[in-house]
Amino acid sequence: MKTCISPSEIEAWELEAYLYGDAPVKAVEHIARCPGCSARVNELRDLHRRLQRALARADCPTTETLRQRRWNQLPQAQARSVDAHLAFCAACQAEYASLVGPEPGAAQQALAMVQQLLTAVFQPPLAPVPVLRGAETPPAVYRVPEKDWEIVLTPATGARGYVLTGQLLGLEPEELAAAQAGLLADDRLVLNTDFDPTGWFVLQPLSAGQYTLWIEVGTIHIRVPEVIVGPD
Repeated sequence: MKTCISPSEIEAWELEAYLYGDAPVKAVEHIARCPGCSARVNELRDLHRRLQRALARADCPTTETLRQRRWNQLPQAQARSVDAHLAFCAACQAEYASLVGPEPGAAQQALAMVQQLLTAVFQPPLAPVPVLRGAETPPAVYRVPEKDWEIVLTPATGARGYVLTGQLLGLEPEELAAAQAGLLADDRLVLNTDFDPTGWFVLQPLSAGQYTLWIEVGTIHIRVPEVIVGPD
């Protein structure tokens, strides 16, 4: 692996900024003449592309939700939310149009309502939910009980070890201003970081293993156990 010709000339955040065209001039000049940093930028660009593919349709309603909307089985507020999403999402429009077939009878509708109720009552907190479709390597998605929040976690391989990228969805930028995320191993803090205004955070470098993710948003403390990084 190529190394940086002068590590004191550039910082890690400047490599990320370079991808978005926001890097300082000195960083751009350094990357242009440094094979190691140029290679690292290419790795980051590839990682971002893979994350975009993996997070495809992360905010889309599930297939079951779209089916319930077609059969007019959703509460009014949720139906309006799905309709607003369908207005701009071509992927969901196509899937919604493909959900043809007769509306279920009264007995089937009653059974579906019971199943939904049991799921809501007995679903364990922070259980992974299969909300992504069409992704090559779907990230783990967790719902936060009693909050309209979701946590998306995507492990990847970085230049210096493993990388855990995450996003906390459903919060306003001001709520994220003081939010932090970190990883625990055997109750010991391994890494911690701040969120950016869009809810993203990156934890690296990491060794392969099992961790507990902790997230703090004001007085709210969230724990996600059994986060696997690296080979199972």
